[in-house]
Amino acid sequence: MLAGPPKGFTAYQVLVVASIVEREARLAADRPMVAGVLYNRLARGMDLQVDASVIYGLGVTDRAPTADELKHDTPYNTYLHPGLPPTPISNPGLASLEAAAHPAASAYLFYVSDGCGHNHYSSTAAAHDALVQHVLHPEHGLNQCQWDGRIARPFLDFFAAGLAFLLKLLQRWHDGGQKLENDRCGDVGHHTQ
Repeated sequence: MLAGPPKGFTAYQVLVVASIVEREARLAADRPMVAGVLYNRLARGMDLQVDASVIYGLGVTDRAPTADELKHDTPYNTYLHPGLPPTPISNPGLASLEAAAHPAASAYLFYVSDGCGHNHYSSTAAAHDALVQHVLHPEHGLNQCQWDGRIARPFLDFFAAGLAFLLKLLQRWHDGGQKLENDRCGDVGHHTQ
């Protein structure tokens, strides 16, 4: 379980990890988790098996590789070649760079992405295979794009807060256009007695 990049990694190698994180993690919470998985696999001498790297090596974008493409030998095929790909596979943003520099500490070695872009993590090959069956084959359980609490709740909370603020503004306008001085997002920090 790592709390930072392994000793001995160069800045360039951390950049390559960040480029993989950029392509493999769609949600902010997943970036440090994916980085942690990559470092955990590298520390154990496991192949990375990153689909985004395989696709990059084939010059294709925005889809998963086919079974035949996973066998195509390019320097970017992390199913066939151990370690990191030779160069970055994307232009990583700041969040991915931070995740690669400060990955999440976990025992996870695997992840699979669902239809919403959330990654599901596991520590064993058997648990990973079970997740793949549930996530990629919705007839076995999960909806391919399942709006669970990790995604829906923060969005709904944000939406509700914004709606409450707009309703307050409309009410004040309706009641005579009182000034909104010092009234930010629902009187946060203001108390009356």
